[in-house]
Amino acid sequence: MPGLQTHIRGGIDPAVLREVRALGFERARIDGQRCSPEDVNRWVRDVQQAGLAPLVTLWDAAQISALDPTLGPLDIELRNEPNLEGPDPMIYRGLLAYVLPAVVAGGHRLWAPAISNLDRKGFAYLRACGPLPAGVNVSVHWYPHGNRPERPHPGFESRYIEVSTLLNIIGEDRSWGVSEFGYHSAARRSTESWLEKQLGVTHRWSDEEVAAHVHHEWRFWREAGASFACLFQLNDGPEDNKEHRFGIRRLDGTWKPAAYSLQGL
Repeated sequence: MPGLQTHIRGGIDPAVLREVRALGFERARIDGQRCSPEDVNRWVRDVQQAGLAPLVTLWDAAQISALDPTLGPLDIELRNEPNLEGPDPMIYRGLLAYVLPAVVAGGHRLWAPAISNLDRKGFAYLRACGPLPAGVNVSVHWYPHGNRPERPHPGFESRYIEVSTLLNIIGEDRSWGVSEFGYHSAARRSTESWLEKQLGVTHRWSDEEVAAHVHHEWRFWREAGASFACLFQLNDGPEDNKEHRFGIRRLDGTWKPAAYSLQGL
């Protein structure tokens, strides 16, 4: 199921969400951490009315319990990239156990722990969490290392080995999905040669190159067996830096080539 990060602790015009659905996206990821129940429930309803399936990132059991039951069972993530933002993996495991009663009471599906990448740091955190409780599905993030989408992270022979490592940790029978992946068009440091790294050489992907890489990802994650994959993200920001150049929609509201990356799949 192809998805898109649409909300980051703020609302989106429902008309834009309908455009997202028309582009072929089927899921919308909503970051509602520490947001009011009124806002989260409204954003989820907007997404559903646009024909998209919500994936809601929440902070704790209180937020889960505050979901409007008329929204029906939802896919929920517990926090975002805890291997970077905390908490300690054993505390996170305790949080999972603490929120499960609220998840079960609402008939929801829980996804965790949304590690930041399929790399050594992300896998170390996942292993340290210990065996995940029964009924908990796994969500992960993936961002590239290097200039080619086929290139694995250091320590892995291929991207398929990265996925195999994930499955060895979580078990072959546990559902898993990619709640963030993305490519940005801002300047980035080279990782292709020792000399370029020492000189601080930077490169940029064009909008067309980003679109081609994203198209590659849709195929890769489908073949790898992911339940879903969510592209990061809907909108560009005002600055010409990494954080503001992942969007598939420009500040003026026009769509970038990556918005059409689902065509031909």
